[in-house]
Amino acid sequence: MDVQLFVFGTPNGESFWGNINSEQPYFSTYYNSSKDQLRFSIEARCIDDRVYYYYSYLVYANMADSGNRPGAFLGISLRFDQYYTDYISIYRILDWVFNYHIIGNILQKNGNNFKYSVPSFESVKSNLQTIERIVIDRLSQTLSRAYFTSLKSSQKSGQVQSLNIPEATDLQVTEALQRSSKVNLSPFYPKANDAEIARQYRLKIDQLNLTANNCLKENETLKDQNKKLNQDLNISKQKEKELKDRLDKQNSSQSLKNAVEIIKTPIQQLAEYFSRENLSSENDSTEITPQKNNHKTSKTKQAISIRKLLNLLYKISTFILLFCIFCMLTFCKRDNNKAEQKQEPEKTAYEQFPSSMTATASADNFNNPELDKYNYGRIDIEPISNGKLKKNQSVTIKFLIGNTLVDNGEIYINDSSYYSPKVTLTTPPDKDSLKIEFRIAGKIIKTRNIPLI
Repeated sequence: MDVQLFVFGTPNGESFWGNINSEQPYFSTYYNSSKDQLRFSIEARCIDDRVYYYYSYLVYANMADSGNRPGAFLGISLRFDQYYTDYISIYRILDWVFNYHIIGNILQKNGNNFKYSVPSFESVKSNLQTIERIVIDRLSQTLSRAYFTSLKSSQKSGQVQSLNIPEATDLQVTEALQRSSKVNLSPFYPKANDAEIARQYRLKIDQLNLTANNCLKENETLKDQNKKLNQDLNISKQKEKELKDRLDKQNSSQSLKNAVEIIKTPIQQLAEYFSRENLSSENDSTEITPQKNNHKTSKTKQAISIRKLLNLLYKISTFILLFCIFCMLTFCKRDNNKAEQKQEPEKTAYEQFPSSMTATASADNFNNPELDKYNYGRIDIEPISNGKLKKNQSVTIKFLIGNTLVDNGEIYINDSSYYSPKVTLTTPPDKDSLKIEFRIAGKIIKTRNIPLI
């Protein structure tokens, strides 16, 4: 069995270490803009009518060269002259070499970031030779000859398949290698059922987007209708005001007519009374005998003139008094009407609390698909007063979307349904608030607490 170890990467530009310099152009092909955090590649190559199998451990993400420039990478490769079916064992050996011999000697690790501590592999040639002896010794102790076999692999460059290491089987890896002479594996690649879950979530998101678009269109239609209704309402209010003003004027005219009718008779009676008094005065003036001297006649005429003046002043003052009484009655009636109009409307015991919850849940590695934004509508609570609920009170709560779970006075809303649930519960008597949580993909997006009094 022929085994060769190669180390390649970009500590400060491309660098290569190995016993076969002719392999350097091949390993240069791994220098690309890959974003894989970790990739384990198996590839079959034919050289001088012999087939060799390369097991390469590649790290790309969060890697910087010795000058702290991002975009660097590092690879460790074992070349066999036969195919070893137990690829997991080789993967574990290379993973051990990377974590216990490369890190600390060639790479420095800071959290999840790596940085080359050497300018080239040639500068640490003795260290790499020591690592090579350790790896060969480890392989001789670990690998079994029973797993070496001759594999007929295709040399056609077909589509390279990517498989999840924990999920992939030996048969899947062998078949993929035979189809295109290369296969990529990684513990960070999505599992097969993850793709189906992602597809289902995409369908769900499409349905939600369609529903949201329909709601937006309906909302625009309702806005237009509401605008027209408000215009009609304003016109109706204006007409109502005009009619009310006309009615008030008619009522004022009628009140004036009624008041005139009320004082008409007393005025007529006063007029008759004053007419009789004038007539009596004239009769008295005609009864004066001519025997009286001129001085007495002058005094009598002066007395009659003063009496007429007093009668006229009495008429005027009486009319003014009646007019003032009529005005007072009219103003009192208007004040009563205004007081009736200022009465407050009855308060309803039902209020609505619009609560806009917008959130974004992103995929965590490959375990969850990326979710778009959710539009969470409103929360209707009945009965409620001034934004508060009473303890040990039966309330009805309605949500726009979500699957609702009630547990010990707390409400959890998940994003797994598309209908409008309605929940009736009794508020806890021993808590100060009713908690409502909205979750997307199991993550708490927003929490609302309704005070309990």
